[in-house]
Amino acid sequence: MSGETAGLDGVGSDGGPSADGAFARGLRVFRVIAERGSANVAAIAADLGLPVSTVYRLARTLREAGLVSVRDNEYRVSRTFANIATVRLHHDVLSHAARPALERLVDETGATSNVLVRSGLSAYCVHEVEAERGEGPRLPIGEPMALHAGAEHRVLLAFAPAPLIDAVIGGGLPSYTTTTPNAPALRTSLDAIRQRRLAVSHGEYLPGVVAVGVPVFVQHRVVCSVGVAGPAERCSNDWVRRSLSALATASLALSDLLASA
Repeated sequence: MSGETAGLDGVGSDGGPSADGAFARGLRVFRVIAERGSANVAAIAADLGLPVSTVYRLARTLREAGLVSVRDNEYRVSRTFANIATVRLHHDVLSHAARPALERLVDETGATSNVLVRSGLSAYCVHEVEAERGEGPRLPIGEPMALHAGAEHRVLLAFAPAPLIDAVIGGGLPSYTTTTPNAPALRTSLDAIRQRRLAVSHGEYLPGVVAVGVPVFVQHRVVCSVGVAGPAERCSNDWVRRSLSALATASLALSDLLASA
């Protein structure tokens, strides 16, 4: 073995410090923090049998990398990392489960279909099936989007905890088009969505696009939204009504699939 090969104790065979050993210990520190929910340096050190100074150094590196945060000397998995992990998990599960339902929606509505999830203060499109005509709107896969504009997005906001809704509204509402709702209109809209369990938008997020979205419930909790969207010139009121019927079926199918996953 070469002099650069790392030993299990974190020391290279040449007697110098091992980057691989430090990385492994850092992962062990991160795992303790993730499993405990929160932990201080002394608790982590005792759990892993490492010196406090070593744990402090590793935890500081994890914090600088954005993987953990610290408050009152307690380390926690950072919100950013948790959001990324949540979106990745949703993407893996929903990409497999949702595609047949989304393909049926495209066949039935002639429009692009998608599934969105909420993580933190953002909506994320985790899967999309484009209409064959190639003229449907496209949402960025895996990138954060606003929760207040667009039917599929706003469904997620409507069923979010009240403090989160307040945070979204209090943080300012970017206006993407002339029909993007302001704060009073948004609150009225969210009340209606919770009552009707559906949302319709006309050019709120993408100009000239009509979108329809409904929530998907698993054990009385909204886990995602499913929607269809197309150009306004092809999406009449009759199309909206037909789409809502198709979406209701898709929502139930996804709910059953996710409940048994």
